[in-house]
Amino acid sequence: MLCNEAMLRSSLAALRPDLCAFHLVFAASALVAGCTASPRPLPPVAATTVVLATPIAAPPLAEEPDARVFLVWGRGADGAVKTYRVNAAGEALGEEEGVTIATPQGEWRWEMEAVALDTGSCDPDIVDKERGQGSATRAEVALRGGEMRALVVAPRGDFDGANEIDHSVSLLASVGPYLFIQERTYMYACGAHGSTAAAFLVWNIERAAPVDLLEELSEVQRLQQEGRAALDEESTDFPMENGETELPELVQITPAYSPEGRLRFDAQLTRAACYACSDGMWSSYSRSAVVPSGWSSARFTAWSSRPTGVARFVAQRQGFELGGWSAR
Repeated sequence: MLCNEAMLRSSLAALRPDLCAFHLVFAASALVAGCTASPRPLPPVAATTVVLATPIAAPPLAEEPDARVFLVWGRGADGAVKTYRVNAAGEALGEEEGVTIATPQGEWRWEMEAVALDTGSCDPDIVDKERGQGSATRAEVALRGGEMRALVVAPRGDFDGANEIDHSVSLLASVGPYLFIQERTYMYACGAHGSTAAAFLVWNIERAAPVDLLEELSEVQRLQQEGRAALDEESTDFPMENGETELPELVQITPAYSPEGRLRFDAQLTRAACYACSDGMWSSYSRSAVVPSGWSSARFTAWSSRPTGVARFVAQRQGFELGGWSAR
């Protein structure tokens, strides 16, 4: 670009006189500035980070309300065993005496019946023998509204020589269609005193057959060690010759729900003891220890946690001992 003040003046001569001075000063200043100053660099622009919008997750689908009806059975504070129909909110819809279990086949009733047994006399020389008292229990499950029925525990009859017999059956607990049952038999055979023996059974209602869960239990040796440690703390048994007491026998497992509502199984182990040393938990000649098994099975997955409705119902009933629950 050429810079010449004379050329600038002549170029402005044609302009209006009143504007000439203004334009001359303005143009001259601009021209001089343009001729003498170097272009100024633009100030640096701060780097800008572009953040893409985070995709908004779709709202979770609303859970469908639990429409199941739960059959909850247990023992109340008054000792009565009842089954309650409970909805998902924990509200009782109805109740009935005894135990009812729901399965895909329908509802099964737990039934027991006492059967009289003949007993012998303690004095065989008496012609008119004085017989004692004898009673055994038959336990069955019966499908409500149908003819299906299954014998679970048959009344025993092999008590020759006994003067008194009392055979009882207790439903300890249930997990779905699985019934946990204990038999107890008291027998007096004219000796110094009578004695009691026990047996354990798990029954699958759907298959109408027993299940040997004791054979399925894992880490039995660990449980025996824990049981022995517990028994040694309070046992009055004499030690074995080698200085160690014998390992107890695994005789029973029972289900229960933790305070958090998780299903667990407790193992009962027994060790032989004198009659006076027995704690009566299993037999007249044993002591027992109950330890957490830490075991479960895939067969119990559907009942591994207590539903909210069942938990609410139990929490609302003071003194209620949950026996088990099933759902329709």
